Amino acid sequence: MRGRISLFLVPSLSIPAPAVLAGTRDGNRMALGCLASLTSRLNSELRRLRRSYRSPLHDSMLPTDLVASSDGDQNASLPRSERAYQQLRSAIQAGQLPPGTRLREVELAESLGLSRTPVREALSRLESEGLVVNEPNRGMIVTRLDASMVSELYVMREVLESTAAALAARHATDVEISLLRDIVERDLSFAEDPDKLAMNNRLFHETLHRCAHNRYLLKTLRSLHESMALLGRSTLAVPGRARGSYEEHMALVQALEARDPEQAEQIARRHIQQAYKVRLSLWIEEQSGT
Repeated sequence: MRGRISLFLVPSLSIPAPAVLAGTRDGNRMALGCLASLTSRLNSELRRLRRSYRSPLHDSMLPTDLVASSDGDQNASLPRSERAYQQLRSAIQAGQLPPGTRLREVELAESLGLSRTPVREALSRLESEGLVVNEPNRGMIVTRLDASMVSELYVMREVLESTAAALAARHATDVEISLLRDIVERDLSFAEDPDKLAMNNRLFHETLHRCAHNRYLLKTLRSLHESMALLGRSTLAVPGRARGSYEEHMALVQALEARDPEQAEQIARRHIQQAYKVRLSLWIEEQSGT
């Protein structure tokens, strides 16, 4: 695998790149170009995310800045139901549509500037993914997680992400591992910005998943991480957690560089276990209203 340089596509950033590059010098040049593209797209996503946080959501109405800050011409070319789906999902992920929020078709359609049909189709898709649920006498609401559901999510994360780490130690190329290191090192410049840290953390995990080079595992992890959007604010906002996460990510990268699947798997397991402890404390805090 070391003689082959493979550049890949990070789905949420939509960066086109050839699957395989031959030749060390040309490959490294193109790899650096890909990294520059990743950085540019990441910064763009961070700006969009920060804009979307400026206006809190009231009841079930989407803030106008969320609509305005969506990807403009790129979104305009999408089918209306896909556009509605992406904007609603982003609002859930950003916490603008918190768990328990009632989702009324008429109000959402007005906020999004769409008819009710694409909104209804988007809500149906979100329901199939578990992000919203149809409750008797209330209609569609953003799914609320209880303690057992949070536990189940993290159990699956531990199993799947540790598997991805072990596979990445075997199958990731040197360029892919180098990219992971670069992503981790970006954390140091985001130390005072939880939003950027959360975005960079998501990029790290998405990239790690792809480094496993297993399409079925990747599909399962994507579905799992959609449900993670229901958890609310990032654990990285908790004092001390950002530093701990950085050290855990860096240790994982070092295990990948050493091509040590067992060590990579163990580090990934401990990383998810630590994240779960912090998440559980946050959940208890939110439930108690403190």
